[in-house]
Amino acid sequence: MTDFHGLPIRSIANDHLQLDFLADAGPRLVRLFLAHSLENLLAEVPDVHWPTPFGEYFLRGGHRVTLAPEALELSYVPDNTGLVVEEMPAGVRLRKGRDYTWYVWPGIGTRSAVKYGPEIGHRTFRYR
Repeated sequence: MTDFHGLPIRSIANDHLQLDFLADAGPRLVRLFLAHSLENLLAEVPDVHWPTPFGEYFLRGGHRVTLAPEALELSYVPDNTGLVVEEMPAGVRLRKGRDYTWYVWPGIGTRSAVKYGPEIGHRTFRYR
């Protein structure tokens, strides 16, 4: 396969596994196959998305490889562009290769209310 629901992918494989990752977005692993199998061991949810203060976030499925631990305020920033794929002797390195700004604003009420006050600060980091 050369795409994941219309998005270009690349793959790495050995005798036991094949791992597909998005070629331009992410870093996001989207398919994991055991050797000689066509069953993706990762979820595929290409139509699930929602608005965030930073733009539309697409769940897509698979496994996002950017932030841990997951936190609503940090984890769901769109990752639709900017991926840099570096070839390595035993595989690839996936990185954003760009500046990334985190914004801070106070939560109002319960976490499930998803209600925020005005921005109180931000900080820009550079992925390397």
